[in-house]
Amino acid sequence: MPRKNKGVHTSPATAGVKNIPESHLKQYIVKNGEENAMTKILPLWEQMLNVRQNYEGKWTEETLELAMNEYFQYCEAVGLKPSKSGLQLSLAIGTSQYNDWERFPEKYGFKSELALLCNKVIENQYIYQSEKFPSANLFLLRTSHGHIETSKLDVTSNGKEIINPEDVADKIKKLGLSK
Repeated sequence: MPRKNKGVHTSPATAGVKNIPESHLKQYIVKNGEENAMTKILPLWEQMLNVRQNYEGKWTEETLELAMNEYFQYCEAVGLKPSKSGLQLSLAIGTSQYNDWERFPEKYGFKSELALLCNKVIENQYIYQSEKFPSANLFLLRTSHGHIETSKLDVTSNGKEIINPEDVADKIKKLGLSK
């Protein structure tokens, strides 16, 4: 049975965003920060280019600490969520180099320690952001605090614990379930 037309059907040309009022769309985009995403990320790109041009071949503990701190300060100032990829971009290093810093502390020393501390800051930021959602809290309990949800099945007979397997066989026979 065909559906009755209750107004104007949308076509592919007018579907989606074109059906949302302009005022609502602007409010949504600004509210979620999507409008300014590239304007927040572009300075990290420019910083990476600057680091690449001026890099002298070796991070000292002090210069690496300062560079990492500058990244977090920048994120806080412009409202950008810190991430490993953003940190790598600001330091002008690749993912494989950063991963090596994380995995091989005996080889990279202070770089490994600082990378792991940065990971903690990034993780803590995500935990803080997600704590307002119950499902995120459950996820946090499971992944970070070892919480395990279990179900317990209690097999009893008339409210009494079954101790003897022969009692179970007897009950099955009495109920006629043995066939």
